[in-house]
Amino acid sequence: MRLAVISPWGSPCGISVYSADVFGELRRRGHTVHVLASEDALPAATPAGISHSRVWRQGQSPSWRVMAELHRFRPDVIHVQHEMGFFSPLAVWRDWRDCLQSCSVPLVVTYHSVPDAATSLTDLPVAAAVVCSPVAKCILESRVSFPVFGIEHGVDGPLPDRRDPEPNSLVTFGFLAGCKGYERILQAMAALRPELPDLTLTILGSLTSRALSAQMDYFQRLHQQVLQLGLSGQVDISCGFRTLPEIRSILSRKAVGVLHYDRTDRLSVSELREGPVADQTSPAAPTMPLTEWGTSGAGPLLPRMVSGSGLGTSGPGELESAVLHEVPLETSGVRDEVDMVGQGDAVVPGRAGVRCQSAAIFRMWSAGVPCIVSMAQHFDLGAQLRPALIRAEGVRSLTDQIRRLCTDRDAYAAACETLRSRVTRTWHDVADDHERVYAAVAPTAV
Repeated sequence: MRLAVISPWGSPCGISVYSADVFGELRRRGHTVHVLASEDALPAATPAGISHSRVWRQGQSPSWRVMAELHRFRPDVIHVQHEMGFFSPLAVWRDWRDCLQSCSVPLVVTYHSVPDAATSLTDLPVAAAVVCSPVAKCILESRVSFPVFGIEHGVDGPLPDRRDPEPNSLVTFGFLAGCKGYERILQAMAALRPELPDLTLTILGSLTSRALSAQMDYFQRLHQQVLQLGLSGQVDISCGFRTLPEIRSILSRKAVGVLHYDRTDRLSVSELREGPVADQTSPAAPTMPLTEWGTSGAGPLLPRMVSGSGLGTSGPGELESAVLHEVPLETSGVRDEVDMVGQGDAVVPGRAGVRCQSAAIFRMWSAGVPCIVSMAQHFDLGAQLRPALIRAEGVRSLTDQIRRLCTDRDAYAAACETLRSRVTRTWHDVADDHERVYAAVAPTAV
């Protein structure tokens, strides 16, 4: 089958990594895959046999090159890996809709988030939708007429039977932003310093071209917090684009993962009950060098290495900003967490901005790294995976969980064994599910 993929390919985000995992596996099965990536995407390692072209810009209408590529490639299915900014503003999405409709090819959309705007859902020429969590499937099915397939994430393969990580080493990654909860991790480390003076943290902080100036301001604040808490030399904040092999190599050496996010567009159960959630969008950014920053608190805050071709492009002199806006939320029929995840009728949603499963935790799990998550995230996993989550609500709970995993060998071994027994779904299984979707929307092309 010939698959055209519209994706933020090569961008430093989970959707890009997810796309590479899924379509790399589909290509190995003999499908022909061509990716239409954004013009400002960073260079990325492309799985063998996958071609790509950079022909669109986020937040802008599709150019003639998008149409030319689609007509040249002649796909059997067009698969859009959804990103919130890709569908707004409304005028831009209408241009994309008209562009894709003119191809007369079945369109599959993967919603990594379920957007709030009703027109983004009801006005699409969609043959089928894919979502990555039970909650998102429930919400989307209540709002659209086209088929919705639930396909959860996978891991790279069987988890390692034995690990020999660096003792008392923590690792976290995600966009460099306050919503990732990095400050709470630092506070927990400071509280543990009398017991674990050699505790270290590696922050793999991705940079986004749409909020670079805000991210650098935030980096400065983190740097100051490291100094104020007396953690100099214990925290490595490495900001910049990392290839998947590099990420795998770093994670394989770390003992405990921490993803203590708070304010993202992923909703906790309490947020579903109580009210609005903040989402983040922002305009494009000027061309900037890709810079890595060294160990925070160990010396002057100076660039350590410059690599890559740049973070993005836009008009000369434009500065970027991160714009937060509240998304109205109306839900009813929400019971408790177990019911909501386990039964499709547990949520009767109105409008919501719901983030589906995070690629970050599955990347941690692929390396066999037990991962501590906040109570406000990752509730949308099925029954098979829920026991693998290690929960921590605030700084005190996070401190206790880090202490337990770093000092109690039996507890750490049990956490690793739970991962091995529970996290068994691989990208091979994910590709199987995608093939079933394509067979449903384009049966003559199979």
